[in-house]
Amino acid sequence: MLHQFTKVSIFALFITFSIFSHSAKAQSELGLNLAYGSLPEDVGITLNSNFYATDVFSISPSVTFFLIDGPADLTTINVDGHYNFEVGSGSTYVYPLGGLNFAVANSDSELGINLGGGVNHFFDGNLGVLGELKFVLGDADQVVLNFGVLYRL
Repeated sequence: MLHQFTKVSIFALFITFSIFSHSAKAQSELGLNLAYGSLPEDVGITLNSNFYATDVFSISPSVTFFLIDGPADLTTINVDGHYNFEVGSGSTYVYPLGGLNFAVANSDSELGINLGGGVNHFFDGNLGVLGELKFVLGDADQVVLNFGVLYRL
């Protein structure tokens, strides 16, 4: 029950931060992704957002809930920075990323560093897709692959 409360608390904090940050910046994005992690070797669901501090630099907090079979449970909380390079007509962006990872599995927690990159492509309007490859370096080294949708607010 306590672990479920932790998940709800993290989700509420994520939504609150998203709303607060959206009111402070002109451009923000919310996303929903499917994730694959090499450490649990399983699929997860990622809720993410991008908040643009400048035209090219964005902060991207995210929470991933890995859907592990059995009693084990893994949740990761990430805060990454993206340096966005516009490609072509302005609907596609590629970015390197760096940031922090906080992983919680049952009652254990670990801190790591994220390094990687990704691409965002927006169609007409506010709907887009993303692909991201991230290496988590720390006590729980793993590779995480995310694919999903983004919505510009």
